[in-house]
Amino acid sequence: MPAPAFTTGPCPCKFLIVGESWGAKEAQLKLPFVGDSGWLLNEPLAAAGLSRKDVAVTNLIHAQPPRNDMSYFFRAEGVDFWGLKPTIQIIDALSRLKQEIALFQPEVIIALGNYAAWAVSDFMTIGTTEGFGADYQKTTKQPAPTGIIKRRGSMVWLRPELEFRNDGKQTCVLLAMHPAAVLRQYEMKPFLEADFIKASKGRWEPPNYNFVLRPTFHDIAEALAECRKAKVCSVDIETIPDWPTTDCIGLAWSDREAICVPWLDQWAKPYWPADEELAIRLRIRKLLVEHPCIIGQNFLYDQAYLGRELAASFVAGHDTMVTEHLLKPDFPKGLDVLSSVYCRYHRYWKDESKGQDGKRNVEKLWHYNCIDSVVVPEIREHQLAEVARRGWASKLKERHQSYTVAYRMMNKGVRVNEARREELKAQVQLAIKHRIAWLSYMLPAEAFKSGGTAWWTSPQKQMYLFYDVLGLKPVVKPATRRRTIDKNALPILMASYPALRNIFETLEELHSLNISLQVLNRRVDWDGRLKYSINIAKAKTFRWATGIHPFKIGCNMQNISKGNEKVEFDEWEEEEEDEDD
Repeated sequence: MPAPAFTTGPCPCKFLIVGESWGAKEAQLKLPFVGDSGWLLNEPLAAAGLSRKDVAVTNLIHAQPPRNDMSYFFRAEGVDFWGLKPTIQIIDALSRLKQEIALFQPEVIIALGNYAAWAVSDFMTIGTTEGFGADYQKTTKQPAPTGIIKRRGSMVWLRPELEFRNDGKQTCVLLAMHPAAVLRQYEMKPFLEADFIKASKGRWEPPNYNFVLRPTFHDIAEALAECRKAKVCSVDIETIPDWPTTDCIGLAWSDREAICVPWLDQWAKPYWPADEELAIRLRIRKLLVEHPCIIGQNFLYDQAYLGRELAASFVAGHDTMVTEHLLKPDFPKGLDVLSSVYCRYHRYWKDESKGQDGKRNVEKLWHYNCIDSVVVPEIREHQLAEVARRGWASKLKERHQSYTVAYRMMNKGVRVNEARREELKAQVQLAIKHRIAWLSYMLPAEAFKSGGTAWWTSPQKQMYLFYDVLGLKPVVKPATRRRTIDKNALPILMASYPALRNIFETLEELHSLNISLQVLNRRVDWDGRLKYSINIAKAKTFRWATGIHPFKIGCNMQNISKGNEKVEFDEWEEEEEDEDD
């Protein structure tokens, strides 16, 4: 059977690719994906062992929108169709697309881009974009599908409204980025290839998970026994960072079985009686300390809580984020991204820990926690296989040794000399006082007030003073194309306006002193030591990154100000003594 008009490929066909609209080349030839996007499309097809002869290709609409902007077709007033406002052209196109799907009878549809994913599935979120007015100028906000970057790789189902299979089965839909978007973000090309490889395996079925979400004490005992028998035990916690405390803990003994042990109920009250909770915590602690291979994702964060709340000190057997950093240091390493690449079945779940109203929903939270737990073992298997293929076992061992060192450093922290800290705080506060007094003398706060506070209190007020009031030429930040007065802008302003050099230098000193004071005011732990978090899998240069400890103590050790060399604390000590006299 010949393919329908404006489409390509065999009919019927196992695989159907659905794009969004034509580009200039496609509009000229009246065929889909024959321009630059089509050239790129051939590469993920080849990576999946396919060619254009093996797949059918069509678009949501056989037309080219102005400036290749699909929002042009979604500007109808008063229309609500699957959350959007499509014009009559899209309504007709959806009817035509349903007929094409019925003719091609695909097992798998690969939806490329936000609008194609919206058309063939109900899995996309609806956000807003700037819409087109009657003169083709963007003038108003209008609803638009969003989130294809994080939802790519998801294995979902065709909308029932478009389903028309002869065998009565559901049509599988895999979401992927549009090749045109990948051309603008070429670092996403490996993910497009991974999505096509997954789609090329044909029909899938969702896994039959065995999750225990409202466990009894007996259920927990049985689950812990299963964990002890398993070669690996995956652990994941959900936290309430503002408190901070652990909300629940997930334990998985396979890639399909897990239990979520809640500590808090729907109203964030204790889930268990005190005696039962203590017994459960002791049993989980025993498992963590004795099991030969506890695994997790970004597990240094989890271990900070487990060490505090369960007194469980142990060395993790595998961290999927750390291992992925070894394999692909410049790629995203979130658990959802790793799942989309490595797991047999992937459906984006990271927005599903709360109810639709954004409020607490423990059933969704606990299910979310179990998903986090079960994907880790499968990811680990694929990562270890790739490490073995590259012959990098010694490198992985070295990374896990680094992990152990980082964990011990986090727990130990830095000793603080309290007497010296108080002395430094007094010196810094005095230095800040003198600089504010000098700035106030040079440019009185009363004369340049904005919002009721002095101009030196924030960058916004400083920009108002220098750019709006004094008329200085604004320094523009290249990345955002917005004016700025950050640390990179001040040297430029000094060079451009030598008469104001002392003012800008004093602002630099004031900023440095304020950072120093923030560090000196950071809360120390119960043992008098300054604690911090460490991330060894962040920078592609393998440089460690530090931050505030999950329990809101300590500070980012990389942001401790060296101070401005022109600031000499000793110069203020004599004046301070004179004032006391």
